[in-house]
Amino acid sequence: MKKTLLLILSAFCSLLAGAQAMKTYTEDLVVSINGESTEPQKTMVTVVENTDGTIDFRLENFSLVSGEATMPVGNIVLSDLPVAWDKDGIREFAFNDSIVITEGSDSTVEMWLGPMLGSVPLAMKGRMTEDKLYVTIDIDMMATLGQIIKVVLGDNNFPKYYVATFVAEGDTVSTQRLLEGDSIVAPAMAEREGYTFQWQNLPDHITADTVIVGSYVANIYKVYYKVGDEVYKEY
Repeated sequence: MKKTLLLILSAFCSLLAGAQAMKTYTEDLVVSINGESTEPQKTMVTVVENTDGTIDFRLENFSLVSGEATMPVGNIVLSDLPVAWDKDGIREFAFNDSIVITEGSDSTVEMWLGPMLGSVPLAMKGRMTEDKLYVTIDIDMMATLGQIIKVVLGDNNFPKYYVATFVAEGDTVSTQRLLEGDSIVAPAMAEREGYTFQWQNLPDHITADTVIVGSYVANIYKVYYKVGDEVYKEY
């Protein structure tokens, strides 16, 4: 009995290890056909995290809505997309090939346009964080339908991060990764007798990658010669 329970537990752990994480995003979607754009429509997209580090992009049951007219298109599913990280911690992915748009699963739809189009040339670029997705899709159907279709999902207003590098006496003493607009706080430097440390180009807020240079500057003292209560000379 104990051996059987261990086998079941082992199988369950293996299943969890191979499980795919799934994230659903809801963003505004705008479709442009030959330059004419639709109103934004809230659209759900699923991103599946594969165990090999790639992702699957799923825009399912997609319909083109223009005014009171609705044109059911189908499923745009792109699998095993490589993902790269940019310096702001945003994951980026892309696709450029031909696909077949499949039928959606909405049983209320009698006919889907996508499968009737055959092979569709599709170029996509995307960026995402845990809570935000931005995707552009270009479909060139000029040769068959006389249309250039552009799809924009979400917006590209992601937070930007910059690095403040502090260099003292020629050595890097600190680096700070800060959100755009954050205040820059200089690190405290060790005291040196007869000198004061000064940062020479320290901005209040960060707006770009910045190198801040500092050095020890000799203190300037005044010397007074006094005769009685009167100053005789000043240096």
